[in-house]
Amino acid sequence: MSRVPVDVRQLLRATAASLWATFQESAASARPDHKGDPREARVRQFLRERLPCNEVKVKAFRK
Repeated sequence: MSRVPVDVRQLLRATAASLWATFQESAASARPDHKGDPREARVRQFLRERLPCNEVKVKAFRK
């Protein structure tokens, strides 16, 4: 089975554009929590989508 190559640079450019858009949208708010919360949520989403996760370890850690 052949693997489809991933253009990592393109992936990082798209991710950077998405993160930058979130940063710009949240910058319009005057409240600090309205600025930081969307940014933190977007970074968490990125990490959740891209990093491997072992459910057993996550469940054990949450206990």
